[in-house]
Amino acid sequence: MSSDVSATTTVYLNRILDEVHPMMADALLLAAVPVWFTADLFAAMRQIDDGRNEGLIERLLRYSFVRTLSTTENEPATYAIRPDERVFLQRRWIARDRDAYLTAHRRALDYWENTPDPNPQQQRRLILYHLLFVDQTAGINYLIDSFRLYHKERQITEIERLLDTVNDARFYLAVLAQDLELLDDLLRHMWARVNQLRGLWSSSLATLETLRNKPSLSPLLRPYVIRAHGESLAQMGQFVEAIEAYEETLTLFEAEEQRLMIGEATAVSQPEVISGVTDQKRIQIERAYTKLALGDAYVGLAEATREHNPPALPDPPNWLHQLRDFAVFLLSLPLLVYMSVYLGRRVWHPRFWPILLDLDWIVARLFVSGAHQYKQADWLLEQFGEPTEAVAADEKLAYLYLSLNDNQQAETLFRRLLAEEDAPLGGYRRLSVNLGLAEALLGQGEPEAARHYADEALPEIRQYEDDALEARARVLLAEAHLGLAATNSNEVQAAILQFERALSLYQQQNDEIWVTEIADRLHAITHDEQMDENQQEAARRVAAAVSDYTYPIRYRHPATVLFRHAVFIFLSIVIFLLPLYTIQLDTGSLVSPAITFKGREFVLWPSLIFQELEDTPANPEAEVEIETEAPAVSNTAAPFRFRPAIADAGLTVNAIPSADTGVALQVGIGMLVVYVLLSTVVGIAALVFTPLRTLQQAGRGRVRLNGQRLRVNDEHIAWQNVTKMVIADLKLIREPLADDSNFALNSDRKQLIVPGNTTRYETVRQRIAGYLPTALPQADWSYRLVYGRMGAWYIGTVAVLLVLALLGSRFPMLLNTDFPGTRYSLADLYPYLYLGLFVPPLWAFVLRPLQIRHHMFPGSRLAVWIGLAGLILLLLRLGSLFFPWFTMPDIYPSLGILLMIGGATRALWQTRIWPEKPRPYPAWLRLTALFVALFTLFVMGSHLLREVYSYHFLIVGNSLRDRSLLAQEQEAANDLAEDALDAYDEAIATAQRKILGVVDTRAAVRLLAPVLRRTQSVWFQALSNRAAIYMQLGDFDAALNDYDQLLSFTNTTELLASSNIARLGAFTQADEDTPDYQTILKEQGRLIYAQPYNAYYHLWRGVTYHIWGNAEAAETNYRAALEISGEGALNRQSQVQAWTGLGWLAFGQNQFKEAVDHFDTAVSLNDRSDEAYLGLGFSYYALEEYDKALEAWEKTAELAPQEPTSYILLGTGHWRLGVLDEQGGQEDRCTNPDLSEEQELASAAELELAIENFRTALSLPGRAPADVAETYQSLARVQYLLRNCPGYDRVAVLEETIDSYSNAIAHNPDVARYWHVRGRMEYTVWYYLPGDTGPSARVWLFDALDDTDMALAINSVDFADYQPNRWREIIYPHAVDGTLTKGDNRFANGEYDVALDYYELVVTHTPEAVGAFFKAGLANVALRNFDQAEAWYAEGLQRAEAANDNVAVLLAQAALIQFANRADVDILPLLALLRSTDLDLTINPADIEDAETAFALAQVALLDRQWQRATLLSNLGLELAVMAEDIVVVRAAGANLAAYQLSYPDVALQDIYWPLFGGVGTAVSDLEHPDLYWRYRAEYGFRFVHNMFAAQPGWENNAARVYTQIIADVERAFELNPDEHQTWRDFFVDANLGWHYLRRGDTRYQEASYQDALADYLQATQLIQPNSEDALNDRTEAVFKVGLTALRLGEFQLAEEAYAAGLTLLARYDGNDAQLGRARTDLENLLMEEPELAPFGGAILEDLDEAE
Repeated sequence: MSSDVSATTTVYLNRILDEVHPMMADALLLAAVPVWFTADLFAAMRQIDDGRNEGLIERLLRYSFVRTLSTTENEPATYAIRPDERVFLQRRWIARDRDAYLTAHRRALDYWENTPDPNPQQQRRLILYHLLFVDQTAGINYLIDSFRLYHKERQITEIERLLDTVNDARFYLAVLAQDLELLDDLLRHMWARVNQLRGLWSSSLATLETLRNKPSLSPLLRPYVIRAHGESLAQMGQFVEAIEAYEETLTLFEAEEQRLMIGEATAVSQPEVISGVTDQKRIQIERAYTKLALGDAYVGLAEATREHNPPALPDPPNWLHQLRDFAVFLLSLPLLVYMSVYLGRRVWHPRFWPILLDLDWIVARLFVSGAHQYKQADWLLEQFGEPTEAVAADEKLAYLYLSLNDNQQAETLFRRLLAEEDAPLGGYRRLSVNLGLAEALLGQGEPEAARHYADEALPEIRQYEDDALEARARVLLAEAHLGLAATNSNEVQAAILQFERALSLYQQQNDEIWVTEIADRLHAITHDEQMDENQQEAARRVAAAVSDYTYPIRYRHPATVLFRHAVFIFLSIVIFLLPLYTIQLDTGSLVSPAITFKGREFVLWPSLIFQELEDTPANPEAEVEIETEAPAVSNTAAPFRFRPAIADAGLTVNAIPSADTGVALQVGIGMLVVYVLLSTVVGIAALVFTPLRTLQQAGRGRVRLNGQRLRVNDEHIAWQNVTKMVIADLKLIREPLADDSNFALNSDRKQLIVPGNTTRYETVRQRIAGYLPTALPQADWSYRLVYGRMGAWYIGTVAVLLVLALLGSRFPMLLNTDFPGTRYSLADLYPYLYLGLFVPPLWAFVLRPLQIRHHMFPGSRLAVWIGLAGLILLLLRLGSLFFPWFTMPDIYPSLGILLMIGGATRALWQTRIWPEKPRPYPAWLRLTALFVALFTLFVMGSHLLREVYSYHFLIVGNSLRDRSLLAQEQEAANDLAEDALDAYDEAIATAQRKILGVVDTRAAVRLLAPVLRRTQSVWFQALSNRAAIYMQLGDFDAALNDYDQLLSFTNTTELLASSNIARLGAFTQADEDTPDYQTILKEQGRLIYAQPYNAYYHLWRGVTYHIWGNAEAAETNYRAALEISGEGALNRQSQVQAWTGLGWLAFGQNQFKEAVDHFDTAVSLNDRSDEAYLGLGFSYYALEEYDKALEAWEKTAELAPQEPTSYILLGTGHWRLGVLDEQGGQEDRCTNPDLSEEQELASAAELELAIENFRTALSLPGRAPADVAETYQSLARVQYLLRNCPGYDRVAVLEETIDSYSNAIAHNPDVARYWHVRGRMEYTVWYYLPGDTGPSARVWLFDALDDTDMALAINSVDFADYQPNRWREIIYPHAVDGTLTKGDNRFANGEYDVALDYYELVVTHTPEAVGAFFKAGLANVALRNFDQAEAWYAEGLQRAEAANDNVAVLLAQAALIQFANRADVDILPLLALLRSTDLDLTINPADIEDAETAFALAQVALLDRQWQRATLLSNLGLELAVMAEDIVVVRAAGANLAAYQLSYPDVALQDIYWPLFGGVGTAVSDLEHPDLYWRYRAEYGFRFVHNMFAAQPGWENNAARVYTQIIADVERAFELNPDEHQTWRDFFVDANLGWHYLRRGDTRYQEASYQDALADYLQATQLIQPNSEDALNDRTEAVFKVGLTALRLGEFQLAEEAYAAGLTLLARYDGNDAQLGRARTDLENLLMEEPELAPFGGAILEDLDEAE
């Protein structure tokens, strides 16, 4: 507010106030108080009911500084005093009577508080303005509340207006000498918050920091300032400082809370004016908002320290990724426990596992802290806040889950927010939630839905001026478009366009990371082979706008990285050791068979059918009903053929691997416990000892590159200086492991390393490679842990070991058979298989890292540490006297030591990146390492040779032994046995040979006998086998001698039984599709004969008969097994198996009650048997005891949660109950008018349970697609039954039904019924959507049409309830004609973009509708998209020509002309295009249905200079207008005719103004209202003359000709209907051309062409005949304007005469008095503008005043 008032204004106003009446002076002062005032406000401030208010206002308006403001038709007149005069008046009043001035404000405040205003924002500002004067404290409170209201919804413009209002008031508050310190601080704080909204964070930060550091800042304002300061800090990446600010804010609020609780007085200098701050409830709410901000800071820091994850579609399912995710899940168990405390059980869901790859304890702690703060804030807001505030934390939590890629939970929360009725979201927050929902849907692979929500939000975002939100929306839209590119190639172009706009926005915000992200996405498009060249070129063009790329470096805590490395190494060691202790060369054990009852999926179909009801063919509700036939289990055929499956194992023999699962389980549990404990300890230690500032600093790590250089944090290297690239990626399968991958660029003197935890690591490397020469040397030392030669060797070894364990239990002889030409069998090679578990990990974790280190990290000490570790192991090996550690032969410790020391020595000697620089390791270290390596080679090499050599002879002996057992002749067998003895002797002698001549392994074995495993020593095994050979040869003394030696080392019973073990075999099932049951039964019979009281043999034979299908024999054996007691009786689980078998046998024979008894017995023995509960449920269902059946199936689902059958059965059962009527039949119960709401809700509850169970079944993997599709159909049918139930939204239910049918189609698209029913449902959705839904509603219709066409393509024959042909006839008119009508209506309302959406829907789905193309072209014309319009018109013309549809082309021309008449647009090129066709463009007038089209076609004829045709069409248009009583279209036609005449002045008047022709009178008499015809034709001519008269000087003669016809026409109308046309006759006849002269004079006067204006005014006075009141009024006006203009031109006599003549005319008609006021006002304005005319004009003004 300026305080400068000119001296002239001061003198002028002082004189006025001193000279005018005191009442008038008070009125002036009162009028200056408000910004503007109305009569009511003026009266409220004056508060004197003397009837003079209106007169005072009229007097005020005489002053030039009092202005009348423009208002709408229904608003009262509004006035305002010019700013300078207003300043002077208020200052004068304050100086002379301060109390009266404040009283005026109080009265104005009372008025605005009690008078509603149609503009609530304006009213709020006016209340605030006056309240600041009445009560500054209350005003500040009101300001804060208003600011909060607008700030929540980001109404920046309203905030700025609000603050401008305060600034306006502040000027006068300062004049009043009020204390404004708090108000000024508050204003600075609020302007800083506005800057935050606008993204001006630096400016906001500086302002808030100044305020925060201000000592005199009000304690009540301080927490708000600090919190806002924290928000700016967080946005600037200073999260730790922001967290500290938020915590300080919480402390201040808590202190205020404590102060209020103990009732102390506030110790502040200013009044307590922060709105609601002294209220406990408000404090809690502010604490909640602070906690939300604190949570944002934690989450922001977490996002800054981990990899940047933009919104994108999920990757296609990949078993390798799933395997990786499962491994990460296992490694993250402790972290999941920690996170689940705050985030709930959802973190255990597999969809959460992929995010664990990017999380460690530190980042998880930040997310958890954020969630904790959000939940605390949520509780506070729910307890103390309003409903609209309580949802704020839910929105934050939803975005948190979005950050954690838990898109499903995020979607749930977002949808809940959008559906909240008690706390509806505001406009801005709804946009934010819509975008969050779009991102969640995109993350779940739903691009169509994501595009819908992003598209819905984008148009509204711009009004909030949030560029960041708009950019985010555009990125989401782009990703959604790309997700839909597979079905529509145009989506790619749309995606690129959105990327381009988002890129521009992010560049404006200087967001380097997002700019890079978009550039990378565009780069990916350019290299996508599925894109065409145009799309790639478009993406390349947009991406070219980016030259600098920035990639964050993700932070991982060194402790967690080191721990993970240790875990990998430890895991590889355990995997190496575990088979050694679990797969032993020992005798196996008999395994009891596992008997299970399995069957295929079971589905019951209460079918959905369609009944033909001809009376309501378009009502979808009348078309769909529920079949009343109940689902049931047939009594003659069981739905299942349940059969037991049996798996068992027999005996394994010596020297064949067998699995000891107990050891494996113990080791596995032990490892898991140790890992959990260690991981937890490491994680907690990292949390405790890692300050947040470390994370913040680490989160700022960046890799930047451009055309000149690469920069990693503070280091950089220019491209021209790079001499070599070295790559060293560690990959698990294909993707590099972030913490273990790097690549480096070397120059002559420098090396720059890019870490693997850089975002888009591989993209960065590709970009860098693009900047480097193609011929640049490159060394790639990357390797894969799994997907490589070493990984394949490792995995293959694990698989082979598992196969060996399996074969050892099932096919022992296969393992013992020697390979042809060798002495070795599979079992013999078993120890060497461990090379695959030993060498790959040693290579991956020792040897390869050593190679990488001396190429990339010359200063690394890894070689030294590995060398020292190898040396320590070497000393341990020597100290233990080479005691066998692992396998037989004992080669792995020695081999490992040799490789470690050899690899370390090689690295020490070869590490040298720059030849001109000194070696990094000193010479003495390298020489020492060389000596140790040579010593190790000699010692370990000797041991390796001894072990391999001795093991070879052991294998030779075993081979000869086995051959001796197979020999047919005794002599040959004995010879082979003797040869075996020789081989064993050589093995024993070699194994006893001392290392270095002093180390005796047997001494070590004897010394360490308590820990000896028999198969660990070649010597021990050879001695044992030699004893067996001696027994075979009958040399019992020698055998006993060997056994005595063996027993002195280990006391086991296995040695005593070894001769018997060689003769035992394994009983296995025939591994065939049709086993030989006879052989199996004979063997079992022999077993039972040998041990008749062994119940297991009877059970197994019963199972065999059951499988074979002999129910009677199976039942006999089951019962026999159950009757046996004592030592050979069945254990409890085996009894359950027997009773379950009996139950299924009874069920198969329709003996349902007996089946219930058998299954009940099984359940009583083991209430964890899911198979028994399953059968029990079937039996109860067959007996129609549905509740019991459901109870049993629920137990089945609980016990076997991964089995879909139980959930399908539960869904079927609840479905059955949901449609069960009182008579036991079925009905759609929610459509039965006789049922109560309670009964309908009960049915709905059952149907919901059915839906829940069907969905659970669908979520389970491993099912056939056709079965999944059928389940989706069942789900859809149940969902449909809910459409009419209380509390359900019909459209939402139908949409869910459609989704289910869509899934059914996705799994089995060849079923026509799925398409047909989905089309029906889509039509039904459209039917029930509100009429104002917009184009999105019509999409349902076209989807229905497409689905119906698809059904017809599969099966075009109607039958039963499958009626696609009939339904296409119903849907098509609604889809095509209805949509075009909707578009036409929107076009008429000026909603061209919406109309275009309608038209494009039609042309996209039904291109045969030719008119739609032209309508789309016209909509593009309206939107000024002329290129697109031309394309639409061209295509429409092509289709019209193909269809010979000339009417469509003519109507298109007419529509184009009609629009051009209403808008300033050049249509001639498009019109020329439409007229270039070869079609016959003549049209029968009978085909024209409206006046506007007729007039438009007349204009087309005028353009072709077809005057007669134009006349006929114009007259037709006039007649149609008369019939419609539409004078507006006639006026427009007259104006359009003038426009044509102005464009073509060479055309003669008689050619175009057809009323001059005459000859139409007889046709007029046939009209229903002939008087209207003549009246409308006169109006047509009037509009023609009016537009031409003003625009074409010199056209007066033509105007006179036309006016002659106009007068004739209006006279005819008057003659036919005098009462109706009296007024118009007076105007046209009396005013005639004079009125046009008068109005042209006004125009020329405004243009300062005063001489021409005077001439026109004079002509008007001559032509206007004052025979009527209106004409008299016009002539009076003309006379006064002659006087005014003459006075301005200095023709004073003429002026005086004119004003006198005007006063004379005034006396003739009282209604003419208004001209006096206008004449007086015009004269006053002239005298103020031209003061020199005052001597002459003053006298005239006095005459006018006297007349008034």
